[in-house]
Formats: sequence, C-alpha cells, structure tokens
Amino acid sequence: MRYRLIVQPESPAGAPSETYELDLTAEYVVLGRAPESPVPLDGRGISRSHLSLAVAEGWLYLSNLSANGVWINGSPVSRNAQVRFTPDDMIGLPGYTLRLTPLEVPAEPAKTGPVTREIDVTEVSHVATASQTTKPGIRSVFVLDRVERLVLVLVALSVALLVLYRSS
Repeated sequence: MRYRLIVQPESPAGAPSETYELDLTAEYVVLGRAPESPVPLDGRGISRSHLSLAVAEGWLYLSNLSANGVWINGSPVSRNAQVRFTPDDMIGLPGYTLRLTPLEVPAEPAKTGPVTREIDVTEVSHVATASQTTKPGIRSVFVLDRVERLVLVLVALSVALLVLYRSS
C-alpha cells in the first residue's frame, strides 16, 4: 500500500502555515534538515536526519534518529527505537505535525450473502418445513444461508445413514 505524507508546520495562533504533501513511493524515507530530505524541515529542534518512515509487509514503521524528540500521539519515541504505527496516529516533531493517509483504499473482502436456489419440492419434499405448503407441481424458492446449508447436508447424511442401517 502507498501513503501520502502530510506535514503541517506549527505556527502561532492565526498565522498561516504552508502544508507539505508527499506521496511516499519508496519503502523507506529519512526526513530532516538534510538536503536529501524529500520534505523541507527546518527549525532549531530538527536534526539533519530526524526520523525515518518505512513501509514493510503492509505495516508502517517510524524510527527516531534524533535526540531532539519524536512523538506519536503525544507519547515520546525513544531514540533509535523503531515503532509500528497506523495512519490514524499523529507524529510530532519540534515545530511540525505529520500524518499519513492511504492512497489506495483496501479492497473490502467479498461478502457472502444468502444463496438463492430453486428447488422442485415434488422431488425433494423432505426439505420443506411444516410452515410451507407443498402441493405437487409447485416450485418454491428457498433462500439458504450457511447454517441452513450445513443443516441440510447433515439431514441428508443422517437419512443416508439411516437407510444404510435399516437395509443391513
């Protein structure tokens, strides 16, 4: 999955500030004052290599490379510690707030709903319940969910075993 990094400089109340946005295309990026940093971070508390962000196996990781501080949701991250975080977490640096948003929306798992099958009740009369009226030649539609399908299979196996038992 790819992410967009949003960097918001902290500014005095009411003062405008420039927000930086960067689509993270690499699996690893180092942010700080260094000219190689893809986002220009500046300030007294920002180190040349302040923190690194990595995406590995679908997880987001942050490493604090500075003695000047990195916070996730207000909690300090130890220097040289690697911490797993989510896009909902707010990352704090001296003078900046960072967050990540997913660029790709994960696909929802396929939903399995009820299975609709048409059953001829004249051939399979034992499927009908007492509340259903079955007349010869009438076709009925049953909506079966997973539990009902399992019960149907178990009933069919029980009937088959009973027939085998009585015939032996």
